[in-house]
Amino acid sequence: MTTERRQLQRWIIAGLSFFAFAWRIRGLSSQSLWRDEIDAIYFALRDLPETLSMFVNTAQNGALFFLSLRPWLRLVGTSEFALRYPSVLFGMLSVALLWQVGRRLIPGRSPD
Repeated sequence: MTTERRQLQRWIIAGLSFFAFAWRIRGLSSQSLWRDEIDAIYFALRDLPETLSMFVNTAQNGALFFLSLRPWLRLVGTSEFALRYPSVLFGMLSVALLWQVGRRLIPGRSPD
């Protein structure tokens, strides 16, 4: 693959990633928190031993999500925007990941 083509692909994926970010960030705090989002804040900010106990209790899920959300919420607060922003970032990054996976799965294309 030529250098110009690679550069063009990089610009395309950068543009698609920016578009995905802009699309997701628009209106991020236009709705109030939903019940599951309030639960996420509660589970993330409660005492650490209680959150860690979710790993051994039956019928509990999401402990890793709450543990990863914990420092973020302590840093930026618990607004609608703050709670939903990590999902926006990971959604934007998934566009680039999907691009790479697609390049490798399309027959007859070299993964470069």
